[in-house]
Amino acid sequence: MYGYRTALAILGLWLAACSSGVKQEDFDAELAEAVCEKYVQCGVSHDEDSCKRNQLQGLIGQRGLTQYREDFRAGRIRYDATAASACLEKIRTSTCDVYPLHARLFTPGVGMSVDCRFLFGEVEDGEPCHGSGECGARSACTSENLFSCGTCQPRRAEGMTSASPSLCEEGLVYSQSICRKPLAEGESCADSGASGHVPCEQGLICDLDTQRCRRPTAQGEACESWWSGCHWTLTCIDGTCQPPRGEGAGCTSEPRNTSPVLDLSQCQQELFCDAEPGAPGKCRELLDEGASCRDFQECDRSLYCDGYDPSSAQRGTCRRLAGQDEDCTERLCGNLLHCSETSHTCQPRRQFGEPCADEPKACVLGTTCAQGTCGGSDSSCHP
Repeated sequence: MYGYRTALAILGLWLAACSSGVKQEDFDAELAEAVCEKYVQCGVSHDEDSCKRNQLQGLIGQRGLTQYREDFRAGRIRYDATAASACLEKIRTSTCDVYPLHARLFTPGVGMSVDCRFLFGEVEDGEPCHGSGECGARSACTSENLFSCGTCQPRRAEGMTSASPSLCEEGLVYSQSICRKPLAEGESCADSGASGHVPCEQGLICDLDTQRCRRPTAQGEACESWWSGCHWTLTCIDGTCQPPRGEGAGCTSEPRNTSPVLDLSQCQQELFCDAEPGAPGKCRELLDEGASCRDFQECDRSLYCDGYDPSSAQRGTCRRLAGQDEDCTERLCGNLLHCSETSHTCQPRRQFGEPCADEPKACVLGTTCAQGTCGGSDSSCHP
């Protein structure tokens, strides 16, 4: 009997440990891992480890839980570790029909949607707020954007007018300044462009040409370019939506692109088409430090192509982005860092609500330094 009770006690402790959830400081890394597992499974990414590094240096690194650091410190947002684990599991077990970072899951802010809620606002209705994440689940912040001051107010019901998508009740969308049910296939989504919000039912996209909700273009169906609305696991190659090419597969290099946001490659993520613009080539892994490069897309994401000139076809060299405390007078800083105007070294970007009077250009993407604080007006919202 003693052994039986001991075994039960041990089992109980093990179950408690398993259900304790993911720690707040580990969430961004766990999210990157879950997303990249799905990217590799669905044929979008070439390598899971490289994908994870890129996510933590890019979207997830900049738009994960780090952005709420000041809210956590001040007690305006509460983190639920068990709910966070459930959210990650939902991503891991989803099919390739569902984009892991789809708008319904993350448009309100990571951890704040009805599909994936693990952040809970602690600010009462009528109290000042900077963003809807600070308010209760059935309330939203009336601020015009995430970084201006407003008050927490109940969300708008179906048929009510609204100033922004964030003010509509969960499950409703914002279309023509009214909170309404998501638009069905074939309905007009003409006014969605200004806000960047897609008011269509989940699984549909807003066609840029017809301005109507439709299903993504399937494999083998016709497309004109990368913006033609292929399914998220496909890309437009030779006039049809096709899976991105794997390592060693043939490809045609797209015209050189000077934007770090747009990736026009026919190859899987973490690969590039090794060829001159418009010429046939092969998909290969991104280049290491010191390699000759045609543009930034050919270098590993921890590197940049120094000295290339797309107008003259002058090649550059893949160089390492400067890390924290390293000199940045002749090198670019890593994605989550800025080049300090005082020390001329790379330093972490300041998050929303953090002081910036000494470094006005240090604020994280999407915020500006106002009244000595990233985002500004902090004292009027939270004395």
